[in-house]
Amino acid sequence: MLRDLCTVVDRVDDRFKHIENIGTGSFGSVTKSLDTKFKRIVALKRLKDNYQHEIDEKKVVNEVTILRKLNHQNIVKLYDVFYVKSEDAYYISMEYCEQDLLALLETGKLDATTIKFFMKQILEALSYLSAHNIVHQDIKPANILVQGGNTIKFADFGLATAVDSSLSMTNCGTAPYIPPEKFFGATNFDPSADIWSTGVLFYQLIKKELIFGSNMQSDLIIREILRVCGAPDTKAWPEVLSLENYGRYSKYASETSNLSSKFTAEMKADYGQIIEHIKSMLNLVPSQRPSAASLLATNDFETPLTHVPVTEEFHIRIRNKSVSPLKFSPVVRPVLPRIELSCY
Repeated sequence: MLRDLCTVVDRVDDRFKHIENIGTGSFGSVTKSLDTKFKRIVALKRLKDNYQHEIDEKKVVNEVTILRKLNHQNIVKLYDVFYVKSEDAYYISMEYCEQDLLALLETGKLDATTIKFFMKQILEALSYLSAHNIVHQDIKPANILVQGGNTIKFADFGLATAVDSSLSMTNCGTAPYIPPEKFFGATNFDPSADIWSTGVLFYQLIKKELIFGSNMQSDLIIREILRVCGAPDTKAWPEVLSLENYGRYSKYASETSNLSSKFTAEMKADYGQIIEHIKSMLNLVPSQRPSAASLLATNDFETPLTHVPVTEEFHIRIRNKSVSPLKFSPVVRPVLPRIELSCY
């Protein structure tokens, strides 16, 4: 199935020259490389030889298929997919970004103006995805890349799906960012699922911690969500009563919402109305969450900052560096594991 999407080549190092290793993951290895054909720096993924488990292949095909349809300044570009005969291996060439949002977050040096600027770009990407009926389903700092120090790029669309797709993606994602409807047992999602995850992300950008904790046990995350947010309004969301796991978890809900207690006076002073927007994004009822477009329309995410594109001089300096044939060595960076209880 993946082979049908590929350009077949004899050798990868006939075209790509290794600059440095970026890291490894469940999919394989990534290097920063020079594409000598187009004279551009790329992120080159080499998929693991044993990636061809049916679910893994579906994820790769899913990501490639979706990214080929998308064209937005805040979504990473897919350049090409290769099958390399000499290695019996698959490679994916993508737009190169220097770091991810998690790395920037860990520095602790993001000020309020920069965070608002990033929030606006994240919402712009979400608005574009929503307009194209795409739900990302795994929004978190490690899946949002940063190019040139200030341009947000959504990445990792392996779990993404179309709103009207028959593909079931139940309880997929990374536990602290998963919306409650997934824990309750819903199987069909719309962009409101991404809005919840983004609300968790926005809180994390501001407070430097996860609002519902970082525990990777899904039972503990949904209990904390219900303790903080209370029970969902079943009049506004009667369908929740018929979801498989709702009865199991509803007993943990507080009588009233304690969500406001998570936001300090200092946060409100620095971010103003954005705090109220984050609260609305963390509404237990999916239909009552705001859309990305409506959040952008408030103009509350506007800042004096503007995009500063990577200059041609930057690329020239990199091209002039000494490059070598492709070599892969493990560079492991710990990340939160995904929770995938019944994907596909």
